[in-house]
Amino acid sequence: MSETSQEDMEDLQEIFNKYDRNRNGTIDWDEFCLLLDELVGGMPLDEKLLAFYLADSKQTGAITRDEFIDWWHGRTRYGSH
Repeated sequence: MSETSQEDMEDLQEIFNKYDRNRNGTIDWDEFCLLLDELVGGMPLDEKLLAFYLADSKQTGAITRDEFIDWWHGRTRYGSH
């Protein structure tokens, strides 16, 4: 995980919590699709699948908070979805 300020960490936790709608500590496929729809809207399914695959680095079928933070930093650093 990359260096993150306390303020950034709080913001990312808030975003994570917003999309972890069932409050199980992970973001599943449906929750991730909601996040992507709000971020970029109209993203093709194949791109959503790729983004989920990249974010779910442990390939468990759900994105943990740490995986989300790593994905978010990669997304913003490289301009990917």
